[in-house]
Amino acid sequence: MRGFLPAVVLAIGGCDPSDVPAPSPGETELVARETPAILEYLELDEVGVSQHGRRVKLHGYVIRGTVERKPGTSTYRFALARRGARLRVDYTGTLPHDFADQREVVATGTLAADGTALAADEVVSKCPDDYEELGRITP
Repeated sequence: MRGFLPAVVLAIGGCDPSDVPAPSPGETELVARETPAILEYLELDEVGVSQHGRRVKLHGYVIRGTVERKPGTSTYRFALARRGARLRVDYTGTLPHDFADQREVVATGTLAADGTALAADEVVSKCPDDYEELGRITP
């Protein structure tokens, strides 16, 4: 049986953790952990009701003149736009060094239950491509 590795099958009966015997010396204990949900990556104009209240990654462009900083803090508020859709973003943290008006960004966070804002915990500036540098693409 070339090309196959031996498999170990572990059968666990019942749902009570006390039903599972402790591992013997030299055995490995398997531990179940909760894994984070896979984040949905969306263009800002693709956000729908099904994403409200969920954690998402949103791609859009910073609207000129909307960046505000709460004095004495690292709390920011700005708006993103893409193809006519707009969304307010609230973020506390250090913004990327190249963050600016009209910059293309991806913000990760939880969308408000009513879909009006994103409570972001990560903001990443996308690198401009050659066309953007030439001013041929506008958000």
